[in-house]
Amino acid sequence: MADKGVLKSMNYIYITNCPKKAELANESNVDFVMVDLELIGKEKRQGHLNTLISRHEITDIPSVKAVLGNSKLLVRTNPIFSGSKNEIDMCIANGADMLMLPMFTRPMEVESFIRYINGRAKVCLLFETPQSLIRADEILSIKGIDQVHLGLNDLHLAMKLDFMFELLSSGIVEFFADKCKESNIPFGFGGIAPIGRGKIDSSIIAKEHYRIGSEFVILSRDFHNNEHLTNLKDTGFRNSFCEISTFFENLNNSSELDLIENKRKLKELVMEVVYA
Repeated sequence: MADKGVLKSMNYIYITNCPKKAELANESNVDFVMVDLELIGKEKRQGHLNTLISRHEITDIPSVKAVLGNSKLLVRTNPIFSGSKNEIDMCIANGADMLMLPMFTRPMEVESFIRYINGRAKVCLLFETPQSLIRADEILSIKGIDQVHLGLNDLHLAMKLDFMFELLSSGIVEFFADKCKESNIPFGFGGIAPIGRGKIDSSIIAKEHYRIGSEFVILSRDFHNNEHLTNLKDTGFRNSFCEISTFFENLNNSSELDLIENKRKLKELVMEVVYA
């Protein structure tokens, strides 16, 4: 088990290509606003599920970047393909502070990604294939990686599991976390819903982030599902984000016994979902 207190601070990622929503996130001090360009292969993997498939474009980047100041701009690119260098160049030219590579399986893809970026932006890797997880030692040893994220949704689909949080309750996330710590690379995993929401109450998931030492999490679409935001007076988002960030801060007061009990409870709840 990770030592109590390893959580330095939680960093939050909010996915949107809407400048108004990005401005709201920026004013709320969300750490990263992410424009999601990934489309290659996603429809085939997730088209039959109730998951959000973003339809963002490179042309969205400048308008989102323009409203940011407190938040950094993160752009998820497509997996490595013939047009990757051009896509990466355009993302950086339009203001991306960090680029995220999804769906890689081999170290060579990561090396190409880092080479194309060439120090012009930070590098984030999204581990979400079984191959990348198995090859984590080789991949994490590559120079130039700034942070990594474990994508529970696509990974659980590839492993033909029934529920993405099986990866958390089974110890797979902790296995990955330990490898990241050995490589001294900050890591995060999955997404999180507002407190009191989700198939598994997000407070239980948050405590596992703390116990394992995760430093990054994606805010789920439940934080703001209004597709027609026209102003910044969205107290729903502000209140939900304030509540989750305060909850994470207060986890520094957790006892080891509480964290162990939470881990047990998580496993029990996950099994209820899987075998329902």
